[in-house]
Amino acid sequence: MMLFFYAFLCLGYFGLLLWMAFKWQGKQGVNSLEKSLSVSLIIPCRNEEKNVQGLLEHLFRLDYEDLEIILVDDQSEDRTYDLISAAINGKAGFQLISNSGFGKKEALMSGVKIAKGEIILTSDADCQVHPEWVKEMVIGFSDTAIQLVAGPVLPEYQGHAFSFELIEWASILLTTQVSFEQGNPLMCSAANLAYRKSAFQKVEGFKGNLEEPSGDDEFLLKKVVEHFGNHSVKYQVSDYNLVLTKPYSSLKSLISQRVRWAGKWSQNKDFVHRLTAISSALLQIIWLASFIFLFSGALTFTQFLLIWAIKILGEFLALRKVLQTFDLKPAFWHYVFTGLIHPVFVLGVVGRTFSGKIEWKGREINRNPNFV
Repeated sequence: MMLFFYAFLCLGYFGLLLWMAFKWQGKQGVNSLEKSLSVSLIIPCRNEEKNVQGLLEHLFRLDYEDLEIILVDDQSEDRTYDLISAAINGKAGFQLISNSGFGKKEALMSGVKIAKGEIILTSDADCQVHPEWVKEMVIGFSDTAIQLVAGPVLPEYQGHAFSFELIEWASILLTTQVSFEQGNPLMCSAANLAYRKSAFQKVEGFKGNLEEPSGDDEFLLKKVVEHFGNHSVKYQVSDYNLVLTKPYSSLKSLISQRVRWAGKWSQNKDFVHRLTAISSALLQIIWLASFIFLFSGALTFTQFLLIWAIKILGEFLALRKVLQTFDLKPAFWHYVFTGLIHPVFVLGVVGRTFSGKIEWKGREINRNPNFV
């Protein structure tokens, strides 16, 4: 009975991954704009003194004619404000302002209030972008029905070193693009996101979830879809619109970020999104339960190995296709270790989420103050 259950699960999981890999479109050809759209790039910055120099080097190289860049200091406790102020002094098109509120959403809203661009483009202070990035993202608005364009984000890949984060991000990219294509977009990343200022104002921005420390991307995406329809948003992968972010230096930091992301699921009213989140957590429990069934004798060692081999092979075939789009080719053993570690990682994040406590850029936030 147990073998039948796992055989059914493995074949279904393997088939789902192959279907998603088939749906992955990779880089799509982009059109040209009939007229240039004005763009306001808004980047919130909090305690980013280590990243300021690298960020500004990339921003100075951006190639787009009608562009203003608004850097919003979110009550930094280090030299972020002073370093940016000195670096952009006299630079045309750059502004540095202070957050008029508290937190990343308020910082973005402070930027939007003074933005002159028709298109709002956002990223993070620890990111790297190509000089053609703005142009490639704005081309997505060549269709006047499009109100929001999301792009891919990956951590920098450190040579041939093992990168759990890279392969996990590949799964995020795959899920994102397929969900957009199926007309029920699940997520996007504010590190690579563009939307019409008029659409942001129409849906009242982040109103309704300002107290949630995360979700400046996902909740906005849902509001745009609800108001304008699922054909008003686009996930675009093109030659130069990949945004690279710095990989986390420790597992603790990575878990903290994922807890911040996962903790907002209870506020998401979308049934498909909730079902996906719950199913993902249950699936990890089932994978790990195979160890119990192995030691209890319900599964033989050969059966146990076959279950995990099918799981990892499916993930390898699907996620390799995603990473090859960006000329990234981690060795097979990276996928093996990631496949083994990932269920434990996910359940660790879920466990931490229930406490409601997270730390982000020196701020402690408790989503559930009654939790002991």
